[in-house]
Amino acid sequence: MANYSTDEAGFTTWEAYPEHNTRVDPKGKLVHFFDEEDIATLLPPGRFHLLTCDVVDLAEVPDGGPVTHREWLTVARKIRAC
Repeated sequence: MANYSTDEAGFTTWEAYPEHNTRVDPKGKLVHFFDEEDIATLLPPGRFHLLTCDVVDLAEVPDGGPVTHREWLTVARKIRAC
């Protein structure tokens, strides 16, 4: 899975929202940014084995031109049912 990291530029430049690590983008959309604790909550070690969990630069080319995002790129294997 890929999730915006708190290292992403929007985390420090967009308007803060009361929910933990959430910001309001310039178009008014709520965006949650993930830190290491958020990833651990989503993929608890007793249920998942993390194969990779790194913050990486991911590039995309939307209509407005190329941008690069700082995202958590995580690959995990389920080790037991919920």
